Amino acid sequence: MDALNEQSSEIRLTSFAVVVENPSDWNNLDRILKACGVFNVVDIRFIRETTKPQDPRCQKCLDLGQRPDGSGYRIWPSTALCSQELIAEGFLSMATALDESS
Repeated sequence: MDALNEQSSEIRLTSFAVVVENPSDWNNLDRILKACGVFNVVDIRFIRETTKPQDPRCQKCLDLGQRPDGSGYRIWPSTALCSQELIAEGFLSMATALDESS
């Protein structure tokens, strides 16, 4: 059973991307990132189309470069640009996780 657990922890969902629109609450975002970690989702994209740049909570969510686990995240200026790239990469459908706390 241990070998099975080790094997499943190495599996990565490479054909699955998580898109988070306009993150503004670090606690909500942290939960989303932890869920991605549980399911080994490695393609995580953030959209900051309507994020309030002056709001420190929003800035904290998008300031991923200072976090040790922030290397795999990508930030997009708009949903349209992100969806165009997803289509170009062969993704067939898209659903976003909207952080409505803003």
